[in-house]
Amino acid sequence: MKRLITILVVLLPLVASAQGKITTKKYRIADFRDKVTKVVLTGNEVMDSALKQEIITRWSASPYEFATAAEFEALKSSDAFYFLLITNSFDKDENNRGIEFLSLVKGGPEAAKGLEAMTDVATIPLRPDGISSGREFVYLPALIDILQAFASAAMDTDFKGYAGLGVFNVNFRRSGATKRIYISEDDLSEKVDQQILEKYLDEDMLICDEDDADAVFMDGELNTLVSYVVSPESPAPGKFFYVMLISSDTHELYYYKKYKISRKAAPGFLESDFKILSSIR
Repeated sequence: MKRLITILVVLLPLVASAQGKITTKKYRIADFRDKVTKVVLTGNEVMDSALKQEIITRWSASPYEFATAAEFEALKSSDAFYFLLITNSFDKDENNRGIEFLSLVKGGPEAAKGLEAMTDVATIPLRPDGISSGREFVYLPALIDILQAFASAAMDTDFKGYAGLGVFNVNFRRSGATKRIYISEDDLSEKVDQQILEKYLDEDMLICDEDDADAVFMDGELNTLVSYVVSPESPAPGKFFYVMLISSDTHELYYYKKYKISRKAAPGFLESDFKILSSIR
């Protein structure tokens, strides 16, 4: 049996190459660092200003140029380019939409079938669809850094590329016990009460005002993680929400979970999250 498995492992890439159709994500994005990434502007002056500033300051993963939405439409079918854009199209079920994502995709002929058919290099939740709370501008620098880190990881191994952002949860397992954690009270699920918090919180897991959490993040406090939750403006059963803990000094993603809204799971950090976090501390 071991010999058969070994033979299959060796032959499958050859068969895929011969067919010319079956390729892994690592293979498809191997040229990412060498090709131009078109940063697609939204047409919203405030968002575009922030996006330009952070890309100029932070983007180092590949050559880049800024582009309009019209230029994206004209160029998206060319595999000569990658595209970084804000979109709500990565949930194929339109009924579940309600989140805007910051997405890095590769151009190619499949773009004719829609954005969701394009090769998705990395995608991270940004904010509720069409709604600005202002927090997205606080965390935008980190989200851009996380996208670059994930693109690099996806180029290293297919396991990481297909695993998604949850692959970074290993960061918390490795060193989460040594971090101070700030969770905005607005990032708590309505299902989490004081009794639950008293059960799981320690002296370095702090529930605080949203402004205080954002100030900690903007100050880049050392050895600190801060919460960021993205959920639809109008939560409804079947839609999704995302909870994250991001390092304020290194902009690394330490904790990432995607949940479907249900009677037991209202948007925000759930009891199950606190159980996981406390088990490592």
